[in-house]
Amino acid sequence: MHEDLIKNQPEVVKDLVRGIAASGAWAEIHRADAAKLVAPYFRQNRKVLDYVLTSKPERVSYAQLKPTVDDLQKIEDMALSMGLLKKRLVISDLIIESDFVPEIIAPARINLTKIPEPK
Repeated sequence: MHEDLIKNQPEVVKDLVRGIAASGAWAEIHRADAAKLVAPYFRQNRKVLDYVLTSKPERVSYAQLKPTVDDLQKIEDMALSMGLLKKRLVISDLIIESDFVPEIIAPARINLTKIPEPK
């Protein structure tokens, strides 16, 4: 997210983060439905997404919205080893204010009956 948006419209950022958190909380407890919901948008086979989200739930989580410095360091190390990054970053520059993460995260109310079946 661009720093100007964070600085000039913090309420918009807070609402966006709340929505992401609520969607993630819903996906944590509705994994197969989440696969059905996002397959058309990700342009991925629903069976593949269903397998990824349900076969080992611990592999993909949407509950941790505040990565630690160690978490970011692991991601940086993987990105370097894969050639996605060419040099190390200043990890502290990547950590933003956590004031935008809501204290209580309730799952979003998603009505699956309004989701069209994939073609």
